[in-house]
Amino acid sequence: MAAQLLVSEGHKVIIHARNDKRVQDALKAVLGAEAAISGDLSSIEETKAVAEQVNADAIHAKYENGILKLYLPKKEQVKETAKQVVVQ
Repeated sequence: MAAQLLVSEGHKVIIHARNDKRVQDALKAVLGAEAAISGDLSSIEETKAVAEQVNADAIHAKYENGILKLYLPKKEQVKETAKQVVVQ
């Protein structure tokens, strides 16, 4: 499997799958994958949602030995933190 080979070579791999069930299956199959994005690319709306999950500023491609590798890193998740405010 190409994704597992890339992980074994030290690459950060983000997997795409059509739905959440397939995401879980893919993450189990590709040990070491960094993350996964789900969305059915046959749907325009879901395709847009997948695109919104990608960090556009970090996209790059590499063509080597007849193989084109596209790097579409997932956006960093912003962690929301709760803050308690005391009102007097």
